[in-house]
Amino acid sequence: LLVEPEDPGRAALGRLGEGLRPLTSVRQLPDGTVTSVVVESCNGDDAVRRSVKNAVEKASPLPVPENPSLFERNLRFVFEPTQ
Repeated sequence: LLVEPEDPGRAALGRLGEGLRPLTSVRQLPDGTVTSVVVESCNGDDAVRRSVKNAVEKASPLPVPENPSLFERNLRFVFEPTQ
């Protein structure tokens, strides 16, 4: 019998449902490579904060706009859970 361990990050993100909205700052290079992730505010626990940070890092490189003049090095956004 082969049992895979539960992914603690996925479990923590699953806890985002009840009113948690982590405000996150991201710094990126012009090619979309994430260089910094900071969870500025979050009423969740440390596991939720780590999960949000890990999710953004795993999404690197981020999509870049077709028009380079629209590029923003510094982004701020709120994670909102979806079902």
